[in-house]
Amino acid sequence: MDESFIALSHMQLAFYIANQIAPGGNAYHCPLVWRLDGPVNRRLLELALDDLARRHPVMRGTLAYRRGELGLAIADQPIPRLRHHREADEAAALARVEAASRDPLITARGEPLWQALLVEHGDGATEGRLFALINHHMLVDWMAAQVLLTDLSRFHAAREEGDYPRVNPTPSAYVLAERRKRDGANAPAAVAYWKRELTGASTRSLGHGGAVRHRQTWLPGPLTESLRALAARWGTTLHNVLLACFAEAYHDWCGSDDVVIGVSYAFPRTGPAQSVSAPLMNTLCVRSCRTRRRDLAAMTGRLTEKVIDAILHSELPVAKVASLADAPVGTPLFDVFFNYQELSPPTLDIGVSAEALTLPIDPMFPVVVVAMPHDGGIRVSAALALPEGGPDDDALLGSFAAVCESLAVRPTDEPTNARTATS
Repeated sequence: MDESFIALSHMQLAFYIANQIAPGGNAYHCPLVWRLDGPVNRRLLELALDDLARRHPVMRGTLAYRRGELGLAIADQPIPRLRHHREADEAAALARVEAASRDPLITARGEPLWQALLVEHGDGATEGRLFALINHHMLVDWMAAQVLLTDLSRFHAAREEGDYPRVNPTPSAYVLAERRKRDGANAPAAVAYWKRELTGASTRSLGHGGAVRHRQTWLPGPLTESLRALAARWGTTLHNVLLACFAEAYHDWCGSDDVVIGVSYAFPRTGPAQSVSAPLMNTLCVRSCRTRRRDLAAMTGRLTEKVIDAILHSELPVAKVASLADAPVGTPLFDVFFNYQELSPPTLDIGVSAEALTLPIDPMFPVVVVAMPHDGGIRVSAALALPEGGPDDDALLGSFAAVCESLAVRPTDEPTNARTATS
Protein backbone atom coordinates (compact mmCIF):
# COMPACT_ATOMS: atom_id res chain seq x y z
CA MET A 1 0.00 0.00 0.00
CA ASP A 2 1.29 3.48 -0.97
CA GLU A 3 1.72 5.30 2.35
CA SER A 4 2.89 8.58 0.81
CA PHE A 5 -0.76 9.49 0.10
CA ILE A 6 -3.85 8.70 2.18
CA ALA A 7 -7.21 9.32 0.52
CA LEU A 8 -9.80 10.90 2.81
CA SER A 9 -12.48 8.68 4.30
CA HIS A 10 -16.14 9.59 3.81
CA MET A 11 -16.22 11.24 7.24
CA GLN A 12 -13.04 13.23 6.60
CA LEU A 13 -14.37 14.32 3.22
CA ALA A 14 -17.66 15.40 4.84
CA PHE A 15 -15.69 17.57 7.30
CA TYR A 16 -13.70 19.07 4.40
CA ILE A 17 -16.81 19.90 2.36
CA ALA A 18 -18.64 21.35 5.37
CA ASN A 19 -15.59 23.49 6.16
CA GLN A 20 -15.58 24.79 2.58
CA ILE A 21 -19.29 25.63 2.71
CA ALA A 22 -18.99 27.43 6.06
CA PRO A 23 -15.36 28.57 6.43
CA GLY A 24 -14.10 30.52 9.41
CA GLY A 25 -14.54 29.90 13.11
CA ASN A 26 -13.61 26.71 14.92
CA ALA A 27 -16.64 24.46 14.36
CA TYR A 28 -14.43 21.89 12.59
CA HIS A 29 -11.48 22.24 14.95
CA CYS A 30 -10.64 20.22 18.05
CA PRO A 31 -8.68 22.53 20.40
CA LEU A 32 -7.14 20.85 23.47
CA VAL A 33 -5.88 23.38 26.02
CA TRP A 34 -4.12 23.09 29.40
CA ARG A 35 -2.97 25.42 32.14
CA LEU A 36 0.55 24.32 33.19
CA ASP A 37 1.79 24.82 36.75
CA GLY A 38 5.50 25.03 35.94
CA PRO A 39 8.05 25.87 33.25
CA VAL A 40 8.43 23.66 30.18
CA ASN A 41 11.58 23.05 28.16
CA ARG A 42 10.47 24.31 24.77
CA ARG A 43 13.07 22.34 22.83
CA LEU A 44 12.04 19.06 24.48
CA LEU A 45 8.41 19.84 23.68
CA GLU A 46 9.31 20.48 20.02
CA LEU A 47 11.15 17.15 19.84
CA ALA A 48 8.23 15.29 21.41
CA LEU A 49 5.83 16.90 18.91
CA ASP A 50 8.14 15.82 16.09
CA ASP A 51 8.08 12.28 17.48
CA LEU A 52 4.27 12.50 17.55
CA ALA A 53 4.18 13.51 13.88
CA ARG A 54 6.53 10.63 12.99
CA ARG A 55 4.22 8.25 14.84
CA HIS A 56 1.03 9.53 13.17
CA PRO A 57 1.42 10.05 9.40
CA VAL A 58 -1.70 12.23 9.12
CA MET A 59 0.11 14.87 11.20
CA ARG A 60 2.69 15.08 8.39
CA GLY A 61 -0.04 15.31 5.78
CA THR A 62 -1.03 18.23 3.59
CA LEU A 63 -4.16 18.30 1.45
CA ALA A 64 -3.57 17.21 -2.15
CA TYR A 65 -5.28 15.60 -5.15
CA ARG A 66 -3.95 12.36 -6.57
CA ARG A 67 -5.58 10.00 -9.03
CA GLY A 68 -8.79 11.97 -8.80
CA GLU A 69 -9.04 11.67 -5.02
CA LEU A 70 -8.63 14.28 -2.29
CA GLY A 71 -6.35 13.15 0.49
CA LEU A 72 -3.21 13.83 2.52
CA ALA A 73 0.21 13.83 0.91
CA ILE A 74 2.50 12.53 3.66
CA ALA A 75 5.86 14.29 4.08
CA ASP A 76 8.91 12.20 4.99
CA GLN A 77 9.81 14.48 7.91
CA PRO A 78 7.69 16.43 10.43
CA ILE A 79 6.95 20.08 9.69
CA PRO A 80 7.52 22.24 12.83
CA ARG A 81 4.16 23.40 14.19
CA LEU A 82 4.93 24.75 17.71
CA ARG A 83 4.46 28.51 18.10
CA HIS A 84 5.69 30.40 21.17
CA HIS A 85 4.13 33.62 22.49
CA ARG A 86 4.36 35.80 25.57
CA GLU A 87 1.45 37.83 26.94
CA ALA A 88 0.96 40.21 29.86
CA ASP A 89 -1.47 38.05 31.86
CA GLU A 90 -3.58 34.90 31.70
CA ALA A 91 -6.59 36.69 30.22
CA ALA A 92 -4.47 37.86 27.31
CA ALA A 93 -2.91 34.40 26.98
CA LEU A 94 -6.36 32.78 26.84
CA ALA A 95 -7.44 35.33 24.24
CA ARG A 96 -4.36 34.44 22.19
CA VAL A 97 -5.19 30.72 22.36
CA GLU A 98 -8.87 31.26 21.52
CA ALA A 99 -7.91 33.41 18.53
CA ALA A 100 -5.49 30.70 17.38
CA SER A 101 -8.27 28.10 17.68
CA ARG A 102 -10.17 30.10 15.05
CA ASP A 103 -7.28 30.46 12.62
CA PRO A 104 -7.98 28.45 9.45
CA LEU A 105 -6.23 25.08 9.44
CA ILE A 106 -7.15 24.53 5.79
CA THR A 107 -5.08 27.11 3.97
CA ALA A 108 -3.48 27.61 0.57
CA ARG A 109 -0.02 27.33 2.13
CA GLY A 110 0.11 23.54 2.12
CA GLU A 111 0.49 23.11 5.88
CA PRO A 112 -0.47 20.19 8.15
CA LEU A 113 -3.95 20.44 9.63
CA TRP A 114 -2.83 21.11 13.21
CA GLN A 115 -0.78 23.52 15.27
CA ALA A 116 0.58 23.76 18.81
CA LEU A 117 1.00 26.84 21.00
CA LEU A 118 2.99 27.52 24.15
CA VAL A 119 1.89 30.87 25.61
CA GLU A 120 3.76 32.23 28.62
CA HIS A 121 2.41 35.17 30.61
CA GLY A 122 3.16 37.35 33.60
CA ASP A 123 6.35 37.47 35.60
CA GLY A 124 7.55 36.35 39.03
CA ALA A 125 4.66 35.38 41.31
CA THR A 126 2.13 35.89 38.49
CA GLU A 127 4.03 33.81 35.93
CA GLY A 128 2.07 31.11 34.14
CA ARG A 129 1.74 29.30 30.85
CA LEU A 130 -0.81 27.66 28.59
CA PHE A 131 -0.28 24.87 26.10
CA ALA A 132 -2.68 24.15 23.24
CA LEU A 133 -2.86 21.41 20.62
CA ILE A 134 -5.31 22.49 17.91
CA ASN A 135 -6.33 19.85 15.37
CA HIS A 136 -8.77 19.73 12.50
CA HIS A 137 -11.52 17.12 12.90
CA MET A 138 -10.16 15.47 9.76
CA LEU A 139 -7.31 14.28 11.99
CA VAL A 140 -8.96 13.49 15.30
CA ASP A 141 -12.12 12.65 17.13
CA TRP A 142 -12.39 12.39 20.93
CA MET A 143 -10.96 8.87 20.98
CA ALA A 144 -8.09 9.85 18.68
CA ALA A 145 -7.28 12.75 21.02
CA GLN A 146 -6.71 10.21 23.79
CA VAL A 147 -4.31 8.32 21.51
CA LEU A 148 -2.38 11.48 20.60
CA LEU A 149 -1.97 12.67 24.18
CA THR A 150 -0.85 9.28 25.45
CA ASP A 151 1.82 9.20 22.75
CA LEU A 152 2.90 12.82 23.30
CA SER A 153 3.25 12.23 27.06
CA ARG A 154 5.30 9.07 26.41
CA PHE A 155 7.61 10.76 23.91
CA HIS A 156 8.14 13.79 26.17
CA ALA A 157 9.06 11.54 29.11
CA ALA A 158 11.62 9.72 26.95
CA ARG A 159 13.12 12.96 25.66
CA GLU A 160 13.27 14.35 29.19
CA GLU A 161 15.31 11.31 30.22
CA GLY A 162 17.73 11.89 27.35
CA ASP A 163 16.51 8.99 25.21
CA TYR A 164 15.84 8.94 21.49
CA PRO A 165 12.53 7.09 21.43
CA ARG A 166 11.97 4.49 18.77
CA VAL A 167 8.98 5.72 16.79
CA ASN A 168 6.97 3.23 14.75
CA PRO A 169 4.45 4.89 12.39
CA THR A 170 0.86 3.74 12.83
CA PRO A 171 -0.93 1.90 9.97
CA SER A 172 -3.09 4.96 9.19
CA ALA A 173 -3.26 4.30 5.45
CA TYR A 174 -4.51 0.74 6.03
CA VAL A 175 -7.11 1.69 8.67
CA LEU A 176 -8.54 4.57 6.63
CA ALA A 177 -8.61 2.42 3.48
CA GLU A 178 -10.63 -0.19 5.39
CA ARG A 179 -12.96 2.55 6.66
CA ARG A 180 -13.47 3.86 3.09
CA LYS A 181 -14.23 0.33 1.91
CA ARG A 182 -16.82 -0.13 4.65
CA ASP A 183 -18.42 3.30 4.09
CA GLY A 184 -18.51 2.74 0.33
CA ALA A 185 -20.44 -0.53 0.54
CA ASN A 186 -23.98 -0.54 -0.82
CA ALA A 187 -25.25 -2.24 2.37
CA PRO A 188 -28.78 -3.01 1.10
CA ALA A 189 -30.07 -3.84 4.58
CA ALA A 190 -28.83 -0.50 5.93
CA VAL A 191 -30.32 1.42 2.99
CA ALA A 192 -33.69 -0.28 3.52
CA TYR A 193 -33.56 0.36 7.28
CA TRP A 194 -32.79 4.08 6.99
CA LYS A 195 -35.38 4.65 4.27
CA ARG A 196 -37.97 3.04 6.50
CA GLU A 197 -36.80 4.81 9.66
CA LEU A 198 -36.76 8.30 8.13
CA THR A 199 -39.93 8.11 6.05
CA GLY A 200 -42.22 10.92 7.13
CA ALA A 201 -39.66 12.47 9.50
CA SER A 202 -40.26 16.14 10.19
CA THR A 203 -38.34 18.46 7.84
CA ARG A 204 -39.13 21.64 9.77
CA SER A 205 -35.88 23.39 10.68
CA LEU A 206 -35.13 25.79 13.49
CA GLY A 207 -32.77 27.66 11.16
CA HIS A 208 -29.07 28.27 11.60
CA GLY A 209 -27.67 31.73 12.11
CA GLY A 210 -27.09 34.58 14.49
CA ALA A 211 -24.49 34.94 17.19
CA VAL A 212 -23.38 31.75 18.95
CA ARG A 213 -24.60 31.54 22.55
CA HIS A 214 -23.06 29.17 25.07
CA ARG A 215 -24.96 27.77 28.04
CA GLN A 216 -23.94 25.29 30.76
CA THR A 217 -25.46 23.28 33.59
CA TRP A 218 -24.29 20.49 35.87
CA LEU A 219 -25.88 17.27 37.00
CA PRO A 220 -24.46 16.58 40.50
CA GLY A 221 -22.96 13.28 41.54
CA PRO A 222 -25.94 11.90 43.53
CA LEU A 223 -28.30 12.63 40.62
CA THR A 224 -25.88 11.00 38.15
CA GLU A 225 -25.60 7.89 40.29
CA SER A 226 -29.39 7.66 40.62
CA LEU A 227 -29.74 7.78 36.84
CA ARG A 228 -26.95 5.23 36.42
CA ALA A 229 -28.66 2.84 38.87
CA LEU A 230 -31.95 3.35 37.03
CA ALA A 231 -30.24 2.55 33.71
CA ALA A 232 -28.87 -0.70 35.17
CA ARG A 233 -32.31 -1.65 36.49
CA TRP A 234 -33.87 -0.96 33.11
CA GLY A 235 -31.21 -2.94 31.23
CA THR A 236 -29.87 0.00 29.27
CA THR A 237 -27.06 2.55 29.64
CA LEU A 238 -26.69 5.95 31.25
CA HIS A 239 -26.20 7.34 27.72
CA ASN A 240 -29.68 6.17 26.69
CA VAL A 241 -31.37 7.41 29.87
CA LEU A 242 -29.77 10.84 29.36
CA LEU A 243 -30.78 10.78 25.69
CA ALA A 244 -34.41 10.06 26.66
CA CYS A 245 -34.39 12.90 29.21
CA PHE A 246 -32.87 15.25 26.66
CA ALA A 247 -35.36 14.20 23.96
CA GLU A 248 -38.26 14.91 26.33
CA ALA A 249 -36.88 18.37 27.09
CA TYR A 250 -36.10 19.05 23.43
CA HIS A 251 -39.62 18.08 22.28
CA ASP A 252 -41.05 20.69 24.67
CA TRP A 253 -38.42 23.29 23.77
CA CYS A 254 -38.72 23.11 19.97
CA GLY A 255 -42.47 22.43 19.93
CA SER A 256 -42.34 19.24 17.84
CA ASP A 257 -43.23 15.68 18.83
CA ASP A 258 -41.23 14.21 15.90
CA VAL A 259 -37.52 15.06 15.77
CA VAL A 260 -34.28 13.50 14.52
CA ILE A 261 -31.35 13.83 16.91
CA GLY A 262 -27.75 13.38 15.86
CA VAL A 263 -25.87 11.24 18.39
CA SER A 264 -22.10 10.72 18.44
CA TYR A 265 -21.21 7.12 19.14
CA ALA A 266 -17.68 5.95 20.02
CA PHE A 267 -17.29 2.51 18.47
CA PRO A 268 -14.70 0.41 20.31
CA ARG A 269 -11.31 0.63 18.61
CA THR A 270 -9.84 -2.79 18.03
CA GLY A 271 -6.86 -4.14 16.11
CA PRO A 272 -4.75 -1.61 14.16
CA ALA A 273 -7.34 1.15 14.74
CA GLN A 274 -6.40 1.31 18.45
CA SER A 275 -3.26 3.32 17.70
CA VAL A 276 -4.44 5.46 14.77
CA SER A 277 -5.29 9.15 14.87
CA ALA A 278 -8.34 9.64 12.64
CA PRO A 279 -12.06 10.40 13.02
CA LEU A 280 -13.39 6.85 13.37
CA MET A 281 -16.46 7.76 15.41
CA ASN A 282 -19.82 7.76 13.70
CA THR A 283 -22.87 9.97 13.94
CA LEU A 284 -26.08 8.05 14.44
CA CYS A 285 -29.47 9.46 13.52
CA VAL A 286 -32.03 8.74 16.23
CA ARG A 287 -35.65 9.61 15.49
CA SER A 288 -37.74 10.40 18.55
CA CYS A 289 -41.53 10.39 18.22
CA ARG A 290 -43.28 11.37 21.43
CA THR A 291 -46.73 10.05 22.24
CA ARG A 292 -49.40 12.01 24.08
CA ARG A 293 -48.73 10.01 27.25
CA ARG A 294 -45.45 11.32 28.60
CA ASP A 295 -43.73 8.18 29.84
CA LEU A 296 -39.94 8.42 30.22
CA ALA A 297 -39.60 4.70 30.83
CA ALA A 298 -41.30 3.96 27.51
CA MET A 299 -39.29 6.68 25.77
CA THR A 300 -36.06 5.23 27.15
CA GLY A 301 -37.07 1.80 25.87
CA ARG A 302 -37.89 3.13 22.40
CA LEU A 303 -34.68 5.16 22.11
CA THR A 304 -32.58 2.26 23.36
CA GLU A 305 -34.02 0.15 20.55
CA LYS A 306 -33.34 2.91 18.03
CA VAL A 307 -29.74 3.42 19.18
CA ILE A 308 -29.05 -0.33 18.88
CA ASP A 309 -30.67 -0.52 15.44
CA ALA A 310 -28.72 2.56 14.30
CA ILE A 311 -25.48 0.90 15.43
CA LEU A 312 -26.39 -2.32 13.61
CA HIS A 313 -26.95 -0.31 10.40
CA SER A 314 -24.08 2.16 10.88
CA GLU A 315 -22.09 1.03 7.83
CA LEU A 316 -23.89 3.88 6.06
CA PRO A 317 -22.16 7.19 6.98
CA VAL A 318 -24.48 10.01 7.98
CA ALA A 319 -23.99 11.85 4.66
CA LYS A 320 -25.47 8.85 2.83
CA VAL A 321 -28.22 8.47 5.41
CA ALA A 322 -29.21 12.11 4.83
CA SER A 323 -29.64 11.44 1.11
CA LEU A 324 -32.26 8.77 1.92
CA ALA A 325 -34.47 11.06 4.00
CA ASP A 326 -37.89 11.96 2.65
CA ALA A 327 -37.10 15.68 2.48
CA PRO A 328 -36.31 18.36 -0.12
CA VAL A 329 -32.68 18.54 -1.25
CA GLY A 330 -30.70 20.82 1.05
CA THR A 331 -32.97 20.30 4.05
CA PRO A 332 -30.84 19.35 7.09
CA LEU A 333 -31.44 15.89 8.49
CA PHE A 334 -31.35 17.19 12.04
CA ASP A 335 -30.98 20.48 13.91
CA VAL A 336 -29.72 19.09 17.19
CA PHE A 337 -26.66 17.06 18.12
CA PHE A 338 -26.35 15.32 21.51
CA ASN A 339 -23.12 13.75 22.73
CA TYR A 340 -22.40 11.88 25.94
CA GLN A 341 -19.42 9.55 26.24
CA GLU A 342 -18.16 7.71 29.31
CA LEU A 343 -14.71 9.20 28.79
CA SER A 344 -12.66 11.44 31.03
CA PRO A 345 -11.04 14.53 29.50
CA PRO A 346 -7.75 13.63 27.75
CA THR A 347 -4.81 13.87 30.13
CA LEU A 348 -1.40 15.34 29.29
CA ASP A 349 1.89 14.72 31.10
CA ILE A 350 4.79 16.88 29.92
CA GLY A 351 6.66 16.98 33.21
CA VAL A 352 4.37 19.46 35.01
CA SER A 353 0.82 19.34 36.30
CA ALA A 354 -1.62 20.20 33.50
CA GLU A 355 -5.22 21.33 34.09
CA ALA A 356 -7.53 20.86 31.09
CA LEU A 357 -9.42 23.99 30.01
CA THR A 358 -12.45 24.28 27.75
CA LEU A 359 -12.68 26.75 24.87
CA PRO A 360 -16.00 27.85 23.38
CA ILE A 361 -16.58 26.04 20.07
CA ASP A 362 -18.84 27.23 17.28
CA PRO A 363 -21.59 24.65 16.70
CA MET A 364 -21.78 22.63 13.47
CA PHE A 365 -25.59 22.49 13.90
CA PRO A 366 -28.14 24.97 15.28
CA VAL A 367 -28.05 23.20 18.66
CA VAL A 368 -25.09 21.17 19.96
CA VAL A 369 -25.25 19.68 23.46
CA VAL A 370 -22.21 17.92 24.94
CA ALA A 371 -22.28 16.12 28.28
CA MET A 372 -19.21 14.65 29.96
CA PRO A 373 -18.19 13.27 33.36
CA HIS A 374 -17.03 16.04 35.70
CA ASP A 375 -16.22 15.94 39.43
CA GLY A 376 -18.35 12.85 39.98
CA GLY A 377 -21.30 14.35 38.13
CA ILE A 378 -21.92 15.42 34.54
CA ARG A 379 -21.16 18.80 33.02
CA VAL A 380 -23.58 19.70 30.23
CA SER A 381 -22.68 22.42 27.72
CA ALA A 382 -24.80 23.78 24.88
CA ALA A 383 -23.82 25.92 21.90
CA LEU A 384 -26.75 27.48 20.08
CA ALA A 385 -26.71 29.35 16.77
CA LEU A 386 -30.33 30.22 16.11
CA PRO A 387 -31.93 33.21 14.41
CA GLU A 388 -33.48 35.88 16.61
CA GLY A 389 -36.99 35.04 17.75
CA GLY A 390 -36.32 31.32 18.17
CA PRO A 391 -36.82 29.27 21.34
CA ASP A 392 -35.39 30.62 24.60
CA ASP A 393 -31.68 29.73 24.84
CA ASP A 394 -31.75 29.42 28.62
CA ALA A 395 -34.75 27.09 28.78
CA LEU A 396 -33.31 23.99 27.07
CA LEU A 397 -30.66 22.94 29.60
CA GLY A 398 -32.85 23.95 32.53
CA SER A 399 -35.62 21.73 31.23
CA PHE A 400 -33.17 18.87 30.61
CA ALA A 401 -31.87 19.05 34.19
CA ALA A 402 -35.44 19.20 35.53
CA VAL A 403 -36.47 16.09 33.57
CA CYS A 404 -33.41 14.21 34.89
CA GLU A 405 -34.27 15.22 38.45
CA SER A 406 -37.92 14.21 38.10
CA LEU A 407 -36.91 10.79 36.78
CA ALA A 408 -34.39 10.20 39.57
CA VAL A 409 -36.87 11.23 42.27
CA ARG A 410 -39.92 9.41 40.87
CA PRO A 411 -38.82 6.53 38.61
CA THR A 412 -41.67 5.40 36.39
CA ASP A 413 -42.48 1.91 35.12
CA GLU A 414 -39.97 -0.41 33.53
CA PRO A 415 -39.23 0.35 29.87
CA THR A 416 -40.68 -2.05 27.30
CA ASN A 417 -38.70 -4.00 24.70
CA ALA A 418 -35.38 -2.43 25.73
CA ARG A 419 -32.27 -4.34 24.75
CA THR A 420 -28.95 -3.79 26.51
CA ALA A 421 -26.76 -1.30 24.63
CA THR A 422 -23.14 -0.37 25.04
CA SER A 423 -22.26 3.30 24.79
